[in-house]
Amino acid sequence: MNNFLDNINSLYYFQSELLICLGILLLLIFSVYENAAYRAFNITITVLSLSLIATFYLIFDQTLDSGFKFLFLGSIVIDFYSNFFKVIFLFSVISIVLLSYNNSEVKKEDWSEYYCLILISTLGMFLMASSLNLLMIYIAIEMVSIPSYMLAGFNHDDKSSNEASMKYVLYGSFASGLMLFGMSWLYGQAGSLYLNDIGMYMMNSNQFEFTALISFILLFAGFGYKISSAPFHYWVPDVYQGAPAPVTAFFAVAPKLAGFALLIRFLYTTMAQLNLSTLAIESIYVDWNLILAVLSAFTMTIGNILAIRQEDVKRVLAYSSISHAGFIMMGFAVISFEAVSHMLFYMVIYSFMTLGAFGVLIALQNKYSIKSIDEWNGVGYVHPMICALMVLNLLSLAGLPPTSGFVAKFYILASIIESKTFYWLAIVAIINTVIALYYYFNIARSMFLETDFKKKYETLDKIPVYIISIASIQGIIFYFYWAPLYNVIQRLFS
Repeated sequence: MNNFLDNINSLYYFQSELLICLGILLLLIFSVYENAAYRAFNITITVLSLSLIATFYLIFDQTLDSGFKFLFLGSIVIDFYSNFFKVIFLFSVISIVLLSYNNSEVKKEDWSEYYCLILISTLGMFLMASSLNLLMIYIAIEMVSIPSYMLAGFNHDDKSSNEASMKYVLYGSFASGLMLFGMSWLYGQAGSLYLNDIGMYMMNSNQFEFTALISFILLFAGFGYKISSAPFHYWVPDVYQGAPAPVTAFFAVAPKLAGFALLIRFLYTTMAQLNLSTLAIESIYVDWNLILAVLSAFTMTIGNILAIRQEDVKRVLAYSSISHAGFIMMGFAVISFEAVSHMLFYMVIYSFMTLGAFGVLIALQNKYSIKSIDEWNGVGYVHPMICALMVLNLLSLAGLPPTSGFVAKFYILASIIESKTFYWLAIVAIINTVIALYYYFNIARSMFLETDFKKKYETLDKIPVYIISIASIQGIIFYFYWAPLYNVIQRLFS
């Protein structure tokens, strides 16, 4: 088959990843020189930008037969789905790199190592979105996780940062062990590491229903840890609080979405099939849509209820990210490509509004070292424009009109209601949306309804302000003009 390429011919379609590898090598080489900080920053931005251009080039490349190519003898695939996620990852990582510029928690003398770890993690996320082989999936997850452990503890002088790194390592190692055990079960049943072979085996086999369920549960331990789903969410608040603020923003967006990209591909390749009699996609053996629907309800409820009790803004946003993971997981309750497209739409909107909210936190914390909600009292009168954008992001995170967050939640809820099976999940989601209003508006209240800001005025850095403005303005743009983005996502399954 001409869609299966050998190692040499695969390199042409692997150009985005190769550029990232080149950037990693350059950072390692130049890190030994003195005054390498700004050189490292320039290399990182250049490599990420070139990788983004290469990804767009492949999206419009006419040589992609039927829209996809299997690279390296079927280990990974390059298709519109993987390229779509690569664009999201690259935009997110570029934003994080810019937000890290002149940040007090990331020292300039450490920039080479810092950006190198981010690029390694980015390469792992690319592979997570493209992998079709269990071994490649494990390598990709670890390529994201191991640099993340070091990034969480990158603020060496801060005990909470060291604690965050240690907790991340412990939770991550345990989840990886369970995931490997689940992979061994799948391999033992199907006799293959390739997802397509595993899917074909499960379609044609009439036994091993129980072992398939065990395999799914063990594998979801690894996937659930990456997307911070309950009950694998316990690491999130402490790690997010202890890690440097730009690293926290990175964790909240890119690796989380990479986990969803991998989970969607895994489930729809190995544990779902097309029923030719009804032309509907159905689960094989494992009723994973019910399992994930229950976990979705628990995840969003735990995230929202625990967020109410938090006094640290970073912890509030950490529990908010858990809640939004639960909302995205609602799409798994319905097995259809339309539900997947609604999840992808939600992920794009989530990445913008989360980057915008964390951008404001990074800018203010960098200048004023304010962490608790009480310390934000009156900051809206000192920096009205930035804080107004923060309110816009909070409204979008809460899912209120007129913001893009409302459109995203509407599509997710529409998937559930149209399925006519999980009405209870829609009710849980609506109740959780109401609960979320309290802690989101508590931050807004602190900024604009209190007047006793106790810090001396300082001018915010321009680069974070630009990033905040670009990420936040989508809250209005995609409320009125969401159709072009939705149509692009629909093309994935056309």
